[in-house]
Amino acid sequence: MNEDFRMEQGYKEAAYGDSLGRYTAKTFGWMFIGLLITFGVAIGMYMTDGLYYAGYQAGTTSCLSQRLASLYTCQHGSTR
Repeated sequence: MNEDFRMEQGYKEAAYGDSLGRYTAKTFGWMFIGLLITFGVAIGMYMTDGLYYAGYQAGTTSCLSQRLASLYTCQHGSTR
């Protein structure tokens, strides 16, 4: 019975692990790393004109999907 109590204490200590300040610091650290990655991707897209390519790709996809929808409507009368 005493061993069960010790095991429960071990789980309780493992569950709490870090203090609130340390947990918050780790969370903000991961957020900062995520922002750095986002910034790097944005700069890379800007320097290689990737933003224009992404816009072109989205426009082409939208245009093709609209044409396919109108083709389906012409052949079947309704989209429902």
